[in-house]
Amino acid sequence: MAIIIKTGKSNTEDAKTDGDYLFFDRSQIVKKSNKYLFEGEYTIVPGEGNFEPKYYKGKFDLHQRAYCLRSDNLSIITKYLFWFLRKNQNIFSKYSVGSTVPSLRLSSFDWIIHKKDWPSLIEQQNIIDIIEPKEDLFLKYSKCVRIDSLENAKTDIQNIIDIIEPIENLISTINCWKTKINFLSKDHYANRLKYNSQLIDHVNFVKGKSLSSNEFKTFGTPFLDVKSLLGSITKYVDVPPNTFYGDILLSLDGTPGRVSYANEGYNGYVYNLQSNVISKGQIYIDLIAKVNQDIIQMCSKGTTIKHASSAKEKMIHLKSDPYVCDTFLESLILISKITGKLEQLKTSLINLLVK
Repeated sequence: MAIIIKTGKSNTEDAKTDGDYLFFDRSQIVKKSNKYLFEGEYTIVPGEGNFEPKYYKGKFDLHQRAYCLRSDNLSIITKYLFWFLRKNQNIFSKYSVGSTVPSLRLSSFDWIIHKKDWPSLIEQQNIIDIIEPKEDLFLKYSKCVRIDSLENAKTDIQNIIDIIEPIENLISTINCWKTKINFLSKDHYANRLKYNSQLIDHVNFVKGKSLSSNEFKTFGTPFLDVKSLLGSITKYVDVPPNTFYGDILLSLDGTPGRVSYANEGYNGYVYNLQSNVISKGQIYIDLIAKVNQDIIQMCSKGTTIKHASSAKEKMIHLKSDPYVCDTFLESLILISKITGKLEQLKTSLINLLVK
């Protein structure tokens, strides 16, 4: 048999913080163990979750609901097998069982066990030699890279290098500047300012309006909740947006203290801080200052879900220069818009390159 597949014998409780060997279970987080069940070069597939294959060479422990595959290296190179499974991991969902928690059985691997039309060993090795120097890119964009022939692999990986990698590098560079501006605005400016007055004397805390579950849609206007302040949009509504780029949003529920200036959508659970007296930049600087973040945390109550609405009356407004504050905020907003457009461009190009 060209492909050998086995299951582990260990359980979750066998994981040890300071174990000597890697322990692969059903999660994406690799743990440690004091024992090993297998030694060699394997592709490891979790029996539940997203079924994302991992490659490992060495000694390792394996959960009883995880699978390890290796080839006999007579017709398939194990590293090539890993890449093939990674590229086609969505097929596992087709052969999984269970509706609540889809899981794999040995029969779920029949599609790979019985595959016959593999490239020759020489072709596989040539493909490995082409892709391996850029393996990180391949693993991120495997859907865009064909590995059925050397010619296709060369063309597709070069497209990723020429088209996608420069955009990634540009986004990374811009985000480095964003990190520097965040550091300057908080540590070198906001945290050095002195007390001026109470923040609530200058701003209105406009709370969003929550909606019932039957009002959420699969697409439409983004619904802004606590998660959305970190860029994770999971809900949509069929109403016009009431919050726009540059509005200063603050969470005092769920995860109190989160601040955002780069959201557009329908405000559901967070506060939109508005003022006719001080600028948005000044509001932003007030919110990120350590003194106000500490106040929010001290006012946070609750065990499962934290609430800090009482912080509104206690937070302070700092003596700040509106020009400096607005320059910080406008720079961060511009960076967010640019990186957002670049991410959209990258996604569109990836969709065009999918093979």
